[in-house]
Amino acid sequence: MVGCIYKVISKLMVRRIRSVIPGLVRETQSAFVKGQKIHDEALIACETVHWMIGEAVRNKRILPLLIGKVNIELSHLQFAEDTILFYPPKEETIRNYTRLLGCFEMMSRLTINFDKSSLIPINCKQQWSYNMYNLLGCKEASLPVRYIGISLEANPRLAVAEKLISLQRRFLWSKEEGRKGLALVKWELVEAPKKMGGLETLPTRGSRWRDICQLQIRDSNVRNKMIAGLSMEVGDGRRTRFWEDVWLQSGSLKMSFPRLFSVSNKKGYVIGNCEFWDGLEWIWNFQWRRELYQWELELVDQLHETLRPIKLAHDKHDRVVWKFDKEGMVSMAI
Repeated sequence: MVGCIYKVISKLMVRRIRSVIPGLVRETQSAFVKGQKIHDEALIACETVHWMIGEAVRNKRILPLLIGKVNIELSHLQFAEDTILFYPPKEETIRNYTRLLGCFEMMSRLTINFDKSSLIPINCKQQWSYNMYNLLGCKEASLPVRYIGISLEANPRLAVAEKLISLQRRFLWSKEEGRKGLALVKWELVEAPKKMGGLETLPTRGSRWRDICQLQIRDSNVRNKMIAGLSMEVGDGRRTRFWEDVWLQSGSLKMSFPRLFSVSNKKGYVIGNCEFWDGLEWIWNFQWRRELYQWELELVDQLHETLRPIKLAHDKHDRVVWKFDKEGMVSMAI
């Protein structure tokens, strides 16, 4: 009976309000209106942004990012109400993006929340990135990042390949005492086969990482030492995976603590996302799929003891180093 009374009262209120509600709801409102869906406005906004960016690219006001050997043009991707913008490190393109988004705000009377937006530079100079953060008014971020539970990151193998090529260039062109020298020929010629006048530093077939993997090193000890010699030097912890990468002398934490890795909820996370600042010090923040047994808690204590001397440097990035040299560089004697 009590439930019936509430239903009668609600019906009476609905009938009374129905006659005055058209004067209370604006024509531009789309949510909670009969005959309209709450996501209609979001779809219209996304389609408008998609059209505006497309026109700007066609008119060459915005330069898209060129992907792959066939130079596929990529300017933006959209999923639900989220939009990812891709562009080369050209300040004029970024300024045109800000003008385009400003026009969208004026036309739609919607406001873009740049406080919740992030700029993720890849292989860009730090000063340029800092200027773009100030220009856009958005947050600073770096790969890998997590989006709807999926880890988005750059290819770590490519980073290793680029590091090895950098070492090769330094070996060929550097002057005495490690000073930078002048490159005498293009690096493409150095990589070219010997029959074409190059040094054939790497085979030309396939990607650079596959070429590195296919180098014929007959001595297994030398090959294993080369693989073991690459390590991550941790700075801000934004490019090194906590469990999977080798950033400690003892090896990867995945191999040192396989039981904890199997029950971790932070597989694939970078080091910077596995700690937080409590106002006094950095605290390691682990998340587990279930409650740990007593003997597993003892493993957690061992893990904390292993991480005790680790201090992140938030003013520099992580980098790949050659750990058999005190300066992180390959040295040779001929």
